[in-house]
Amino acid sequence: RKDALRLSGMYHVLSDIERIGDHAINMVGYHKSFLERNLDFSDTAKQELRTLTDEVLVVVDSAYDLFIGKKGVT
Repeated sequence: RKDALRLSGMYHVLSDIERIGDHAINMVGYHKSFLERNLDFSDTAKQELRTLTDEVLVVVDSAYDLFIGKKGVT
């Protein structure tokens, strides 16, 4: 039972990481489109993207730590 729950949790972590990757690919596409049209994100949008990036990195690091079984993850 415990192994099944751990396996289920790992599946969800991997699924979430895949979704993050999909969104990152979309953002790269938007950026390329902006560059091709000589457009730029507003300063506010740039700051929001920086904040989002920082938060995603924290979540991914935590998910990784949980995935490999590190103790003391908050």
